[in-house]
Amino acid sequence: MNVDINKLFGDLKSHPLEYITLVLAILGATFASDLDAGIRGLGFFLWIFSNGYMLIGFLKLKNIPYSLLFLGYEIMNIRGMLNAWYW
Repeated sequence: MNVDINKLFGDLKSHPLEYITLVLAILGATFASDLDAGIRGLGFFLWIFSNGYMLIGFLKLKNIPYSLLFLGYEIMNIRGMLNAWYW
């Protein structure tokens, strides 16, 4: 696999929010599977932001199936965060 570092950094400069979303989604998935309720709630909290950004993108594209999917994810993330932190 040949990776062009300049192309990667160029893409990072032109799409910074997508890379932030990527990092938040990975951290959210990692933390949401933790045994500690506080860390687990943090994972769902991070997912709320990453999935919310993707939801907005799909709404702009008028992609109804993915918009509905990510709306469902948002609802489940809020539920997961509340379960971990408050209930």
